[in-house]
Amino acid sequence: MHRNTITYVIISYIMTRPRTISVRIDDRKVKQLDAYAQQDDRDRSYLLNEAVDRYLEVRQLQTARIQEGLRQATSGKVIEHAEVISRLRKRHAAR
Repeated sequence: MHRNTITYVIISYIMTRPRTISVRIDDRKVKQLDAYAQQDDRDRSYLLNEAVDRYLEVRQLQTARIQEGLRQATSGKVIEHAEVISRLRKRHAAR
């Protein structure tokens, strides 16, 4: 492992009890992160916490939508493939 290509970044994830974790991020990403942190007058930890928050929100939404889709499929509420394609084409044409 080359230390010049991998930088260790400490993330302080704020929950009810903050914990410190380590992640490996390549230099290019760290430089970009530092540039945004400086631009926003924030530190790395703040930006990384924001990124983790957004990831968790998106992941929870995806999981909820998948579970709802599975519930609908189990109850027989499905749409044939041809109908899905037709609806998508109409939606695309309307743009």
